[in-house]
Amino acid sequence: RLSQAQKDTNTKPTEAEIRAGNYKKGNVRFGGYEYVIENPKGSFRCGVDANGKKWKTKMNNTYGYFLGTLGKDKDHIDVFINDDVDLDSFNGKIYVIDQVNKDKTFDEHKVMYGFRNKAEAKKAYLSNYDKGWRGCGNITGVKKEAFDKWIRNSKRKVKPFADYAEIN
Repeated sequence: RLSQAQKDTNTKPTEAEIRAGNYKKGNVRFGGYEYVIENPKGSFRCGVDANGKKWKTKMNNTYGYFLGTLGKDKDHIDVFINDDVDLDSFNGKIYVIDQVNKDKTFDEHKVMYGFRNKAEAKKAYLSNYDKGWRGCGNITGVKKEAFDKWIRNSKRKVKPFADYAEIN
């Protein structure tokens, strides 16, 4: 199913389609969630930064978002998917990265789904950014039950996941 969703995704949208978010994306269900695939593994993610500089990064993991969620940036909560595991039977921890801005303030969540441990999740996350990327904040691994509670508990997630994990 993931392979089909990847094939269903337009990997070369125009700048206008990227801005509008209205290019064809693949959908897939596993682990009790519906995911929308924006960038399959091996495709390129590109855009323009706040200073008007264009950027382009090869995706080493499939990237998308959890449908029906809302993050701090008012977009869906992002997810990197490990394409190399059986996602239907995966029962390991889910890792949530509290991505940070240059001043180390909380930016948004990046979920790492299907990774065997924290080191593997961090390595995969960093591999999808330019060398020297400094946006990786706290990485918190939780069992699926705790993640389910967090993602379904409120509509919009505005504080770092590490803050939530401390109280649960």
